[in-house]
Amino acid sequence: MLHFGLEIYHKYIIKQIELLRKAGRPAGPRIGKRRTRKDGKP
Repeated sequence: MLHFGLEIYHKYIIKQIELLRKAGRPAGPRIGKRRTRKDGKP
């Protein structure tokens, strides 16, 4: 069951990345916001 769930999660991530690339936006906008917060606060 875990392996099956990981496969679905992996496919979901791939689809999201493809959609972001088609939209012309940088991959992982949420990750970028988190990185800026972490970089701003030591």
